[in-house]
Amino acid sequence: MVFAIRPVRLRASMAVAFPIVALMLLASATPAAAATVVTDRFSFVDDFIDTGCGFPIHFVLQIEVTRERFFDDQGSLTKVIRHEHWTGIDTNLSNGKVLEERAAITETFDFVAGTRVTETDTGQIHVLIPQGVQDGHDRGLIVYDLLNDGILVEHGHFPGADSGGLAGCGAFL
Repeated sequence: MVFAIRPVRLRASMAVAFPIVALMLLASATPAAAATVVTDRFSFVDDFIDTGCGFPIHFVLQIEVTRERFFDDQGSLTKVIRHEHWTGIDTNLSNGKVLEERAAITETFDFVAGTRVTETDTGQIHVLIPQGVQDGHDRGLIVYDLLNDGILVEHGHFPGADSGGLAGCGAFL
């Protein structure tokens, strides 16, 4: 995740996929009763190529997630909290330069019928150059409007989000 290259890609796909995922989660929800929280854990590899820097970067991220899904009394999904830890290798396919990254973030997706759908990220994302010098460090709290693809609140240091995901491109040259 070079300075929010992946979050920009993820937020764009979430805006499209979120209603579909919400419907799928609602279909698998427990029958209406009392408000509930369902917790699960999973891990996966996110292996993709991003060309947002003007050259191809191959990302291979090992991601571990603890997810909490909150349902109201009617069984409707109202919030999802994802605690993510990942490590990865990012490779510029044009010149072979490799960067290491690691992160520990919490993403909170709030959505209630008739309100704004938001993603709140807290935590840290580090990108390291091969000699171990820290190249990028997003940290703090940031709130995105998923429907309008904008930043609503920002506390901390987010070079990636502030640059539209392009702040880290120079590290690959």
